Amino acid sequence: MKKIGFFLVLGLLLIAAALSQIFMNISESEEAAKASAEILSVLKEEIRANESAAREESAQSIREKIELPEQEPRVTPSAEDAAPSVTVDGLEYIGVLDIPALELSLPVMKDWDKKKLKSAPCRFAGSAENRDLVVCAHNYPSHFESLSKLKQGDKVVFTDARGEVYGYVVDTLTELTPAEISASVAGQRGEWDMMLFTCTLDGKARVAAVCVRDH
Repeated sequence: MKKIGFFLVLGLLLIAAALSQIFMNISESEEAAKASAEILSVLKEEIRANESAAREESAQSIREKIELPEQEPRVTPSAEDAAPSVTVDGLEYIGVLDIPALELSLPVMKDWDKKKLKSAPCRFAGSAENRDLVVCAHNYPSHFESLSKLKQGDKVVFTDARGEVYGYVVDTLTELTPAEISASVAGQRGEWDMMLFTCTLDGKARVAAVCVRDH
């Protein structure tokens, strides 16, 4: 009887621990959804303002070229370093990611760490302009939990901080190890234009949506 009682108590403790973890994950997901929604409205306003400023800058550039045809050549930085960003609450965002099939519209932070991922998807590497943008996010319901539901041909849209719109379609959906993600990014060589990825539930692998530019 004592053994039965012991195992019963142990079982109840394990159930309580599992429920506690579930409730914690739900709480984190709800906080992430709230944080993303708050940032998104501010970010979209900033992008619209930048888009208007960019049009004026372009018009001014044309006027200058007409007036001064001979100019010193400019040194162009790498697309990744030059990627525009918007600062909201002290954090930098490079744009907005829209995935219509999953009914997602999310801000994307300029760089990533574990703390930032709790609020929004983050740029893991590359840039939209350089056709090698990689975006990672937690598998929260409000972020990339449904990434595995994407199908070939589904549309993905990234709007950068200047208001430039980049359209993509999903090419393949695959499961990779963290090492394979890094190897794919390092050896990209034009094989894809955007990758979105998140952890599997056990954290051992990564669900990755590989996208190509929609011309």
